[in-house]
Amino acid sequence: MKIKLLINDIRGFKLSPNKGVSFYIEDDNTKILMDCGSEWSENLTLNNITYIVLSHGHYDHSGGIKHVNINQNALEKITLIAHPDALEKRYAINPLKTRSDGRLSLEKLKTKFDIKLTTEAIWLTKKMVFLGDVGGCKLPTGIIKTDNKIRLDYINDDSSLVYCSEKGLVIITGCNHAGLKKHINKAIRITGDKRVYAIVGGLHFNGLSVLKLPFVLRILKKTNTTNFYTCHCTGKIAEKILNSKKMSTGDILEFI
Repeated sequence: MKIKLLINDIRGFKLSPNKGVSFYIEDDNTKILMDCGSEWSENLTLNNITYIVLSHGHYDHSGGIKHVNINQNALEKITLIAHPDALEKRYAINPLKTRSDGRLSLEKLKTKFDIKLTTEAIWLTKKMVFLGDVGGCKLPTGIIKTDNKIRLDYINDDSSLVYCSEKGLVIITGCNHAGLKKHINKAIRITGDKRVYAIVGGLHFNGLSVLKLPFVLRILKKTNTTNFYTCHCTGKIAEKILNSKKMSTGDILEFI
């Protein structure tokens, strides 16, 4: 399985430094685009994608889907996989302003993709699974507005991809809003493998979230996880404590 970081907040060689994150993943003949960043670069073109997976619906992970450049076989429509909340209109509230993370139009997306919205885990290949709903955050981060109804937003759409490698699980996260414990526990429950070999992606330990690290380290010790490849929202302190490899655009990882 091969992972290439296409979009990241940190500038890399040639590829996009736009806000957010995006991964291109190959597993045998299956090609997956996980997240699309806030925007999509005009010079970034992909060929014959099987799935687009949204780790969650925040604009810096989903915004670029509206302009993603893919040369696709006319007979093969791309399947878009996400939690139902990923396409809802949401607002993050702070004392200074109310920020809309926008909304991806379901009707417009249907013209381009086969849509599969699910809270359940879905196997994309024999070794790769989308976890679906892992449990969301303990506290609300804003609100979601659906058909004039308002509810608290616990980022229940936060999810990840998991690859079953020979050495254990490789968990690929977009932001890890719900927390590594929930992602790891569901990954183990779905796959039956208690070994977590590597964690790749944004871990959201920037700012005050770094205070969660001592609790997370206990979990990682139990699963013998020592390989971290981080980007996006992980934070410098967490990267140092985890002794992670800091990724930038263009970096490629391979797992067997």
